[in-house]
Amino acid sequence: MVIPPFVGSRPTTLNLYVALVGASGTGKGATTGAAATLIPNLHGAIETQPASGEGIAAMFAGRRYVDDPQDEKKKVSELYCISSRALLNIPEIRTLGGTMNRTGNIIAPTLTSAYSGEPLGAWNKQEENRLLAPAYGYSLSLITGVQPANSDILTKETGTGLPQRFLWAYVTDQEAPDSRPLPPNGPIPLDLDAWPRDPERDSLDFLYLVRDRSNMLDPDKRYPLTMLHYPDAVWNIIDADRLDILHGKPLDPLDAHKSIVTTKIAGLLALTEGSTNVDMDDWLSAEQIVAESIRNRRKCLEEGAASQRNDMAESMRLKDDAREQADTLLRQRTRKRILDYLTKHDPNKGGIPDYKLRHVLSNPQRHVYRDVIDEMNEKNEITKISDDGVIYYSLCW
Repeated sequence: MVIPPFVGSRPTTLNLYVALVGASGTGKGATTGAAATLIPNLHGAIETQPASGEGIAAMFAGRRYVDDPQDEKKKVSELYCISSRALLNIPEIRTLGGTMNRTGNIIAPTLTSAYSGEPLGAWNKQEENRLLAPAYGYSLSLITGVQPANSDILTKETGTGLPQRFLWAYVTDQEAPDSRPLPPNGPIPLDLDAWPRDPERDSLDFLYLVRDRSNMLDPDKRYPLTMLHYPDAVWNIIDADRLDILHGKPLDPLDAHKSIVTTKIAGLLALTEGSTNVDMDDWLSAEQIVAESIRNRRKCLEEGAASQRNDMAESMRLKDDAREQADTLLRQRTRKRILDYLTKHDPNKGGIPDYKLRHVLSNPQRHVYRDVIDEMNEKNEITKISDDGVIYYSLCW
């Protein structure tokens, strides 16, 4: 099932990414648990965490050896579909961040491609490592928990377009009732018979083998797509938004994919009602959901920025405290070094020249020497003696 090509010439999949926002212990896990009860994994989608961009393609594509049609004594490797569905469930965004930070990892651009249902994988030198998932040959969605303090893990990928593709939802609710509500007692009723049937396994394998529907002689018959239908008013809204972008109208980069997110949600709302026809009620509901998502994202980023400022301020305070403590210790050691030297080398208290005392100190101690020696003189720990322009210091009697 796909949505029309509102932009460009290729239909787009319904793949969806969701960021569940909340501090530790606010209920991100409970939220996904309730969702799994309301809408179970009816078709056995793989549920896992991604390890790499290549690993995402490997969830769908595999290779197997078959008889070589040109030589019955040989085997040849061919692509086939292992699974056509996957849900990336990442409880903590730092897990995804750690994966993205690995040198050479391409998971961020892979996720942006997967959002639109584009081909996944790379053409490796070794044929057995060429795992390619074709467009329209897989469904992939993602759920991740985001603490506001860690939201920059996503937003620093603005250049790749990843955070723009997320629906942002807080798991906290200021309007939650005082009394505990009843837990969900089962799935919400879904009219699955009204949905198009899955492609046959042979059709999926053939799509993986030829790598793209355009390589089929009769793709609409061999591997048909079911297009969701949208009202003309929706087309007009998206066309107007797209025209503003083409004309260079200023736009928050994080809102760049607002229209495509809205169309996906509207399509999913229609499907939950057993229809492939999106009506204006679905669209208006989707607009409200996306508007709330944008507010949530902005709030999350503001909280994250405030948390980072607090962390930076605390770090600067600790550094200041450390510098102050280090300076105190340095002065104490300088004072002790002066006293020890005068005790050992000037027992008769005739005085040691100023330049000689300074010379026996380490470089850091010389930086504070003048302040320390003046303070010791003021406290009558030492005596300052001037003779022919040369300053001497000795211990007080």
